This record gives sequence, structure tokens and C-alpha cells, in this order.
Amino acid sequence: MGDGISFPITVGADFAAGALSSRVKGDVDLNPFVTALTRVEDLRGPSGNAPGGPTLGSMTVTIDNGTPVNVQVDVSGAETMADVTTAIEFAIRQADPAALGGGFGSSVGFSGERLRVLGISAGYSLTFSDGASGTTARNLGIDNFIYDSANTVSTNAGADLNPRVTDRTRLTDLNATPPVTFGNIVFRNGGSQGTITTNAAMTVGDLKEAVTRLDLGIRLEIDPNSDTLNVFNETSGLKMSVDEAGSTAATTLGIRTFKSTTATSVFNDGRGVGIADGETDPTTGLPDPARNVDFRVTLRDGSSFDVDLTPSDIGTVGDVLVKINADASAAGLGGVFAAQLVSTGSGIQFVDTTGGGGTLGVTSLNGFAASDLGLLDGTASGGSLVSSDRAKVRVDSVLSTLVELRDALLANNELGIEFAGQQLDTDVERVIQGRAVVGARAARIEDEQRRLEDTTVMDESIKSSLSDLDMISASLRFSTLQGQLAAANQSAATIAQLSLLSFLR
Repeated sequence: MGDGISFPITVGADFAAGALSSRVKGDVDLNPFVTALTRVEDLRGPSGNAPGGPTLGSMTVTIDNGTPVNVQVDVSGAETMADVTTAIEFAIRQADPAALGGGFGSSVGFSGERLRVLGISAGYSLTFSDGASGTTARNLGIDNFIYDSANTVSTNAGADLNPRVTDRTRLTDLNATPPVTFGNIVFRNGGSQGTITTNAAMTVGDLKEAVTRLDLGIRLEIDPNSDTLNVFNETSGLKMSVDEAGSTAATTLGIRTFKSTTATSVFNDGRGVGIADGETDPTTGLPDPARNVDFRVTLRDGSSFDVDLTPSDIGTVGDVLVKINADASAAGLGGVFAAQLVSTGSGIQFVDTTGGGGTLGVTSLNGFAASDLGLLDGTASGGSLVSSDRAKVRVDSVLSTLVELRDALLANNELGIEFAGQQLDTDVERVIQGRAVVGARAARIEDEQRRLEDTTVMDESIKSSLSDLDMISASLRFSTLQGQLAAANQSAATIAQLSLLSFLR
């Protein structure tokens, strides 16, 4: 196309056939602590530094025991926070050995996301400041604060160094809320699964590598915001879940696919949860409460209660659990029944402590809520009923839709067939758009090919006229042109010598 002219010729599969990967976006801010191993380039600091970390140079430390002494500290070459703290402590101890107690390396360290100075001797205080154009103390969150034996960590607002989550970050150094716990996490994709055991010594990079080694078509990545983790399903036609295995590791890392904060809109491959709401009596046209009750829960002792979900009750899984427990309490069964998340695997768990001889079960009354929540095909055992997982993650592609349409047809699932048909319409439209884009690009290439062919023919014509030239004719023509050129040069020289005086003569 020529120098400086470039454009894509074709499109990727994600454009024409659907995304190659669908992700679970982490919803927990992992908020790492600052440690000695934290790299300066990974700090965002009080000033919200861009990638690459804060700019560090020199700053002034004022050691005051009644007679202030100013000391310059240069941390411009620091690569890790250990380099920073070592340089600060060395400068203080060298200027006044009595200012800090304890041995070298024990005073300047970290507390959470801030620098900390311990062991300041009685009667001494330390302050850090920048010059007229410096920003080092401010970027480290230690400026404008007086450190002494009672004040070892800055209480100024916005002094957190706010490190990014990186592959080097250890799981034990994550300051998430709630705190990160360690245990087993189960990754499932289709009929395959694998378990990873997390521990305090594991880094985020180790966890990513462990997920890759499971070879399930699942990928773990750090979100571009550098605060959370995302899980990707890269296999069309398979549904992925990330489950707990008797711990809360997946939840505290923010990667569990079925948790209290999971939106019910992602249930059933994006179809959500269909509830009976706003139904009226066909005879009177008036609201009919009986037609708006979604399902009934029957306990082992024969007692039961009805659940009536409204749009405000199905925002998240947590909202659904609150509503079910509220309806149980309203029926006087709150002490013997509880709806909660299952501790191992994924799903909603009903716990019945009545001790009756019957079976804990759910009956759909109106709408599709019981089915869409996975309560009708759940697993019942004694006083426990665990729903099926309806929040598994699919790849948004035409291949996934075709697999789901096949499964719905085989199961005679009318709702599933209808939804798959709607999805297929979207997929077909996406393929048409992909073909249109590729067609336009192909037409542009064909136009350029025709122009190139014309240029090639012209080049061949010129080459042929040169190659087939008669040497005698060419010699005569050359002599003629040479004579014409000499005459022209002579005429030009003569004209150049003319002047006004020559004309007057």
C-alpha cells in the first residue's frame, strides 16, 4: 500500500464469531501492604503516580533535640522500598547516632501502606521535607508530619503509598476486606476440574501459573486497574465456575463465580431470573397476590412458607437470600430454616433443622424463579438442599450458542430453546457485520491489486521499448538530440550577452 499506509486486512474470531474469552471480573480491592520487597515502580503513592512509580530524588530530614540538624537523603537510585528505608535510617544514624535506638535496620520500616519510624529517642523528633521543587517526601507520604517516640506513623490523610498488585505480590501481603484467607479453590470448566491450594508464601504470579497448569482453558490475570484479579474462560461451549472447597479463599480473592455479590442478571447464560411480578386477575384486571408468589419451600416436618420475589429482591444473590430468609421468618420458621451460600462448591443452600421425616423441597408456583435459581434440580440430602449452579461463565460466541441450542432441544427445554434462538439472532448479526467489514477491506485490497497490475504493465512496456530498441535508429536520434541541445546552449549564451546598449546600436 506504500510507505506509511497500513490497515488490517481481516478480523479476529472475537469480532465475527464472538469473544474467545469471557471473564469474571474481581470485585475485591486486594489493596497490598508495602513491604521491603515492594518495588518503587509499583507505588501509586499519595499523588496517584502513573505506571513507573513516583519520582524520587533528595529530601531533607530535620533531626531536632532542641538544636535542629538538617540532613540530606538521596533515594534517587532506590529500586525497592528496602533501599528507601535503608538510606533514610543510615542518614539519620550517621548524623546523630543517639536519635534512634536499637540496631541498624530496626527503626525505619512499614505499617500497612505507610512508612513507619520506630525507636526515636526521648526528646528527639524527625520531620521530612522537600525543597522548593522537590517531591520525594510527599511522594513517600512522610512530609508535613512530626515523628517522635509516640507518633511513629503519619496520620495525615492520603499518605498511603497504595502499591499495585503485581505478579510479585504475595497473597499474605494483600490487605483486602475481608482479609484474604488460604485454602483450596476449585476451578471447573465443562466436565473437567482442578484444585489449587493457596498459602501465605504464594505470589499472585504463582497463582496465575498454577491456574495455567490445570490446563482447563481458564486464565487468571491482574485487572488493568492493578487492584483486582480477573478469571477468563477461553473455551467455547464449556461453562466455567470458580468454587470454594471448604474455605473462603476464592471469595476473599474476589474470583468466586457464585457469591453474595453476584448479580442474578448473569444467571442462566445472561437470561437472568424470571419472577412473577405485577400479575393481575384475568377476570377483574386487579392485582392478584396469589399469582405473584414464586415458589414454596416445604420443610421436613411438613411446614412450609411461600417466597414472593420482587424486582428489588433479585439484584444480587445476597438480595435473594435476604428475601427468602425474611419470608421464612415472617412464617415463623426463621429459627429452623436458613438460606445461605454453600461452603463447598457453588449454589444456594437451604438448611432445615426441624428434624422431621419428610423431604426438604421446593415447588414452583408462578414464573420461573425456582427453576432459574437452580432450586428445582438441586441436590437434597437430609436437612440440606443445594441448588445447581446457574451462574457459570460461558464464552459469548456462536459456538457456545449452538451448543446450548443443542442441549435445549435434546432436553425439550422450551425456555432454553427460545433464549438460544434469541442469542443466535445476535450471533448471526455479528457474523454479518464481520463479513461486511472483511468485504470492504477485501475490496480495497482488490482495487490496489488492479492499480499494481496497471503499473506493472506500464513498467513492462517501458522496459520492452528499451530492450527492443534498434541501435542505428537510437544512434541517429541521439546525435540529433545532441545537436539540438548544443544549438540551444549556444543560443542561450548569445542571448545572455545582450544588453540595452546592444539594442540601441
